[in-house]
Formats: sequence, C-alpha cells, structure tokens
Amino acid sequence: EQRKIDRSLYHELYVQVKGAKYKTKRQLMEVIHHLKAEKTRAEALRVQAELAKAKADARRKKRADRAEATRIAAAGGAAAE
Repeated sequence: EQRKIDRSLYHELYVQVKGAKYKTKRQLMEVIHHLKAEKTRAEALRVQAELAKAKADARRKKRADRAEATRIAAAGGAAAE
C-alpha cells in the first residue's frame, strides 16, 4: 500500500497531466511523493491530537473527581461539627 495512491488522487493528477500541467514524469513523481508525505504527516498529527485530547480529558476528569472529594469531605466535616 505504501507505493499506491488512492483513486481520487489518481483522478486529480490524471486530469492535471492531460491538461499539460506536468511536462515530465519526474515532475509528476515529485508531486506524488510530496502529496503522499503530506498525507502521512497529516495522519500523524491527527493521531497526536487525539492522544493529547484523551490525555486532557483524563486530566479534567481526575481534577473534577478530586474537587468532588474535597467538597464531600468539607460538607461532611461541617455536618459533624
């Protein structure tokens, strides 16, 4: 799969080649490599963002649980006095 491009990208590049945007095969291959690298980079950033979001959600939940525990402890202490 590393060597292949998807249908939509193929069609887009095919139309551009027919429109004489790329004069040589080398130019076309450079564009393909650039687009594939960009797609891989975007996927890596997406995964990294998901991990950061999950970590932030866990941190937020932990903080809320801690605040709730202190609230309950404070309410229990006030009722005992």
